[in-house]
Amino acid sequence: MADTTYATLADLRTHAGMPAATEDTLLQALLNAAASMVDGYCNTAFVATTVTLELHDGDGGRFLQLRHRPVISVTTVELDGSTLDDDSYEIDTAQGWLVIPEYDAETANPRIWRGGSGSAWPLGTRNIGVTYIYGYSAVPAAVSAATCMIAAALYQSGQRRGISAKSLGPLSYTFREDAHFPHEASALLDRYREYEVAG
Repeated sequence: MADTTYATLADLRTHAGMPAATEDTLLQALLNAAASMVDGYCNTAFVATTVTLELHDGDGGRFLQLRHRPVISVTTVELDGSTLDDDSYEIDTAQGWLVIPEYDAETANPRIWRGGSGSAWPLGTRNIGVTYIYGYSAVPAAVSAATCMIAAALYQSGQRRGISAKSLGPLSYTFREDAHFPHEASALLDRYREYEVAG
């Protein structure tokens, strides 16, 4: 697994009680563990992440909710295996919606179903496939700070109680499940939390 880009060893060493230029392997492992905890807490990724052909049921409505957000870009949208033109839908990047525009007789895509109330995603089971990129183009400063806070807490917890397990070749560490998740870190991350979308 690649090392996290959420924060660097130099960032981590700004926290009180962290060692100077020693224990780099352990500290990097702590940063990686902290970044994983951040992703789990926020239910998103803070690097650009590609989702390939996420399948959805068409429900006859204009709004299709993608499972991950924020959305950076949509690569393709397939309807029953055929790719739709970009002008067939609009993207709400913050909410993670694909929206069928209001019906316009001059520009409407004939493959988009039109009911009594206008255009909509055609009814069907797993008939819509979306390939898109979500996450952040740059890691927010608050996320970097929270990652360092969590890694520092893991380090200090390990110093007090001992790391629960470690092995060499390749080097790996297992951290206690009861390691402290600082309140200050969760306060920084709360604005970035995304709640899971069913489907």
